[in-house]
Amino acid sequence: MGSCPGVEGPRLTTRRYPKAEARRFCRAPIVTGLAILTLLSAATQPARANSDPASDVLLSQQLFLPVSTTISPTLSAKLTNTVSDANRRGYEIRVAIIATRADLGGLPSLWEKPKTYARFLSEELRSAYTGRLLVAMPNGFGFFAPSGASGSDQHIIAGLTVASGPDGFIRSTIDAITRLEAAASTSAPHSSGAADSGSQLPLALIAGIVAAALTAGAAGALLWRHRRTTRRGADR
Repeated sequence: MGSCPGVEGPRLTTRRYPKAEARRFCRAPIVTGLAILTLLSAATQPARANSDPASDVLLSQQLFLPVSTTISPTLSAKLTNTVSDANRRGYEIRVAIIATRADLGGLPSLWEKPKTYARFLSEELRSAYTGRLLVAMPNGFGFFAPSGASGSDQHIIAGLTVASGPDGFIRSTIDAITRLEAAASTSAPHSSGAADSGSQLPLALIAGIVAAALTAGAAGALLWRHRRTTRRGADR
């Protein structure tokens, strides 16, 4: 059979993209990635706006000072020293000064609710801090204490009032911290009594050991004398 020169077999062809189309093809993943990043950034903005400034600061520091009100440098230093000195002496406490609604960040509904905010703040700090927490607002104080703390703390807080004005506000907070620490020191058991009871136990133990040793020695001497007398009788 002869070949058919007019019929050709199928040809495999490779599509060639123009340069512009190739650039668009390579640029598509980049554009998609940027769009995803933009969406993620937008999604995190509400969370940042709703953040609680005091909880961020008190995770690592003992005192949160308001960002919306200017405090006298002298009173600010005195408050800082009062908090740090109390902690240094063993009265563990962290303090949040909420002077205006703006200091609550994304929690404006808790303004003038110091007790509620103190409970909320204690939950926010639980991963890093579980000690005493004092919240000061112009209308009063909120206080959170661990389960082992004295119940007199709440009684002291309930009887305190906040003086008017920024300076009076800070002075009242300093007074609250001082009263709380003093009450804790008064209610704490005397260490000397514990030391005395601890020292009496070794003395009693030593006395018992000495008495037992003397008794054993006397018994041994009597036994030795008895054996000696027995031997002399046998020799005779």
